[in-house]
Amino acid sequence: MAALPVSPPDIFPYLFYPLVHVVTLEITALSAYYIYRQRITAYQYTKGLLLAVHVLFAGVVVFEFLRTAFLSEGFIQAYTIGGTSLVLADVVLLTALAVTVYLSLLGRHGLRRLAEVNAAAAHDAAARLAAAGVSRLLAGPFFNEFVVRAPEAVAGWEALAADGVIVGFPLRRWYPELDDALLICVTERHGAEDVDRLVDALAPAKARTRAVRG
Repeated sequence: MAALPVSPPDIFPYLFYPLVHVVTLEITALSAYYIYRQRITAYQYTKGLLLAVHVLFAGVVVFEFLRTAFLSEGFIQAYTIGGTSLVLADVVLLTALAVTVYLSLLGRHGLRRLAEVNAAAAHDAAARLAAAGVSRLLAGPFFNEFVVRAPEAVAGWEALAADGVIVGFPLRRWYPELDDALLICVTERHGAEDVDRLVDALAPAKARTRAVRG
């Protein structure tokens, strides 16, 4: 009986995977070196965080390379703990980096100014809604979120959302006694046109009819 031919071993993974990891490490190292060499003032606030992100990412790549090279049970356990820790630390640093960049763009007093803009925009929207017949439920002070009573808008909320108009967040799921209430949030990202759409969507039909006749 003739012996069956033995297919040659597939060496592609043993050559391709290490090559990918080596190239990734080279790109990461070049990027880190480029950031380290920068002398631009804007980089000074974030240079340390950027370099730390690069180092942690390189650690993840090295762990992944070792995982594909050594498949022992002990190393898999070490990879699970060490690799996951590196990834989580990377995410934390990237979040800190985003916050640092955002605050540096706002400037020294930017965060306070941003809060003032948010509060002013929300109070202006609440006043316009009140003038259109949409009253607030809670009379206390508020920052940039407030609750209004809008039965028609609540009833047609899904239809409005399907048309791309988000007119607030219905509260009836968590507060059954507020089955006709919406939580409205206004920020610096909402312009005059957004507030116009909000008022048009929440205003009662009678108020819209009077506005058209007027």
